[in-house]
Amino acid sequence: MNGWIAIHRRIMNHWIWQKGRKLSKFEAWVYLILIANHKEGKVLFNNRLIKVRRGERITSEIDLSKEWRWDRKTVHSFLDILDEDNMIEVERASNHTSYRIINYDSYQNSRTGDRTTKRTAKGHQMDTNNNEKNELEGKKEVEEKNTLPDIPNSVEEFNSYFIKQVEIKYEKVKYEYPTDESRILIDANDCYNYFNEREWHDSKGKTVLDWRRRIQTWITKTMKNSHPYRDWDQKQSNPTDHFEEGLTKMGHLK
Repeated sequence: MNGWIAIHRRIMNHWIWQKGRKLSKFEAWVYLILIANHKEGKVLFNNRLIKVRRGERITSEIDLSKEWRWDRKTVHSFLDILDEDNMIEVERASNHTSYRIINYDSYQNSRTGDRTTKRTAKGHQMDTNNNEKNELEGKKEVEEKNTLPDIPNSVEEFNSYFIKQVEIKYEKVKYEYPTDESRILIDANDCYNYFNEREWHDSKGKTVLDWRRRIQTWITKTMKNSHPYRDWDQKQSNPTDHFEEGLTKMGHLK
């Protein structure tokens, strides 16, 4: 059988994925492809910035064992088998495991992804026009499409947008931009984990339909309540403690 299809990462948040069950070897392999980074970037892992390549992922065998419902020994052995078969390259460190999908472009071609995005956007515009002609039918279509949350393709994409929005906010309020970008990455990862742990729903259970807008709201409220990035530089306070103070004021933490 020839040819291939593109599978969006948000499939892992659909009911069909059925979280909490033991995955097969095939599903585990697909999982590794789905969570691999689609472009180069940096990831904050154990308070260290690590550069990751396209098709690579920083994780741990413990995390994989939890996701797959396998014991750690089985995960370790499975990764070794994939490595021996030239499907991935595995590198292990004392506190993490990284892997790179060999021939990643064979599974995830960026050009195809761009064309798919354009077709989706065009289709969305057609749906909008149909809504104007038939409001009742349009509402039904929108409800069906909104059953899946809007999820970033990777943590790196999320963090990159988060940092850019912080820069924009600082320009507007005339604050001196923080000298240590890793502090903002701590904030970005907290924001990502907040929604990811809730399967991309907010505290009221509402589906996240635009994760970029959620970032903008998060940063606006955080700066309004505590100006954490400015105070990190001026007061030299602990960034994590200060950010949690801001979250408490916002009602995210109790």
